[in-house]
Amino acid sequence: RNHVMVYLQDAVRMVLESRDERPLHTIAKYFQSVLHGSHVLLREFTFINATPRNRLAFVRILIDTFKGFNIDAEMTVSEHRQLVCLLCPDFPTTVHEAMQPHTPRGGDAAATYKYPVLSALFQVLFVFSEFVSHVHRLFE
Repeated sequence: RNHVMVYLQDAVRMVLESRDERPLHTIAKYFQSVLHGSHVLLREFTFINATPRNRLAFVRILIDTFKGFNIDAEMTVSEHRQLVCLLCPDFPTTVHEAMQPHTPRGGDAAATYKYPVLSALFQVLFVFSEFVSHVHRLFE
């Protein structure tokens, strides 16, 4: 439920990769990054998606990275995915495909939307993906 093993395994991997002479310092630094949410920056999708905390941390980094983005900028769902891929190159198309039917124009792939609209939709569907999947299965 708290996904401690995900973080312990990741911390051990980091210690083994770094071969630091002070492994406890490396572990402490790692858990500080988990607490601050910076541990998901430029990580692979499987790790980012592994826990709700990781998904939320990724969304926060995405918001911080693009906070200066022109809020009136129009873009397609596919173009929004390209922005996301700047922070996670292997981010799959599935989340953005799931966004398409929920957009104001109901699935038109060529339609453009203001950045805040797509950003909010992405945040909800990604952070709460487990809940959304569960509800979707209930109503199928």
